[in-house]
Amino acid sequence: MVRDESVKAGAMNGRPIFFNLTAVGAAEVVSRAAQLFTVALMSRHLGPVGMSVIGTAWAFYTMALPFVQYSPETMGIREIARSRWRLSVIGEINLLKVAMAIGAAALLSALGALLYRGQPGTALQIAVQSSVLIGLSLSVAWVFRGLLHFETHAGIRVFQAVAMALGLYLILPGLPYPWAVPVVELGTFLGAAAIGWLLLRRSLARPRRRSPGIPFLSFRRRRQAFRRHGSAVATQGLTGLAAAVTLLVCIPEAGLFLAQEEVGNLAAALRLILAVNAIALLVTQLFFPILARDASHGPEAAREMAAALIFYITLFTTAIFGMLAVLARPLCALLLGPEFIDAAVLVQWMGVLVVFSGVGGVYKFILLAANQERLVLLLEGGAAAAVVVVNLVAFSIWPVPHAAMAMLIVMALHVAALAWFWHGKELVGHGSFSLWRLGPSEIGNFLRAR
Repeated sequence: MVRDESVKAGAMNGRPIFFNLTAVGAAEVVSRAAQLFTVALMSRHLGPVGMSVIGTAWAFYTMALPFVQYSPETMGIREIARSRWRLSVIGEINLLKVAMAIGAAALLSALGALLYRGQPGTALQIAVQSSVLIGLSLSVAWVFRGLLHFETHAGIRVFQAVAMALGLYLILPGLPYPWAVPVVELGTFLGAAAIGWLLLRRSLARPRRRSPGIPFLSFRRRRQAFRRHGSAVATQGLTGLAAAVTLLVCIPEAGLFLAQEEVGNLAAALRLILAVNAIALLVTQLFFPILARDASHGPEAAREMAAALIFYITLFTTAIFGMLAVLARPLCALLLGPEFIDAAVLVQWMGVLVVFSGVGGVYKFILLAANQERLVLLLEGGAAAAVVVVNLVAFSIWPVPHAAMAMLIVMALHVAALAWFWHGKELVGHGSFSLWRLGPSEIGNFLRAR
């Protein structure tokens, strides 16, 4: 095997953490704002019935993302950051992503055709939306995070979100059909992938001869790559799948009991809540490097920091929930349109998902950092199974969109279970707890030092 040539030295590799956080944070804010605009466009042009079709397909699509994107890319970023054979890692991970995407698209299309035999429009939407996974699998934006080129990764993210919003703005008025949304999304992902590959070619020096790490691997190397990465992707993917099921399974389940207009209101409310939640998660996750730093200094320092972080994130996410509860009606009228005024009540009550997601995310981060992957998978899987059962019972007894709020009980118990194991494994400090452990001066000193 020939060692890949070194990465060209870029200014980004020497940039401080503050610059990295600013670049990634600004890109995420722009991307999430564009996603909110996208939700508004879809709601206003397609109405509740169209949002019902889109929401059902999107729920199935999102459940495949942990296997196609999150899990392999997270593993690839780690491997690129510590490996000398970067082209090999890129080739193996992207080949695995493409294989996962093709398999998931075929499986979801068949599942949609089977479950929605009487709704050909929904079955078609699931098939078209599933094909977006293939375009997504071609992306190499994740590579730039491993190479510490955060500004490049941020630029691709912004292009992808803005191009999607602009494409829908131009196309939906003339083609107000649900299938137009994944078609635009697929085109956006293919364009972002092409830009990513061009930028990656400039970032990596040309190898002396053909590297075995490019995507055209031999059959033997393909099999070795799948064996090496497959089990890790499966474990992380199952955890992500369980989390996606917990949040989104209520949409296809609601379709078994409710009219399409009602399902559309539920889908629109969830999309709006999750878009706001993504911005909230971005803010909370910016503090994870500080927690990781303290963990490297010893368990006691990590316990002190974790306790303070939980406190502040609980306050922050509770404030966002309160704002959603107060502003739900004008927000839904402004973004979604008058047809979705019934979604405002769902946003008011289900906005507590922001609190559960933010606080639970910190608990999971700490448990995973303590090598408790199986415990997290068990808790996520149990929550997903419980939500499926609770939703079915709730919709059968009370066939209205508000029955989806029953899943909040399961999510509250899930966060309580994470907290119980967190305390039981002595991952949090008690006597030395101080709110000022994560005060503004502490954050400022951390960023200035880097």
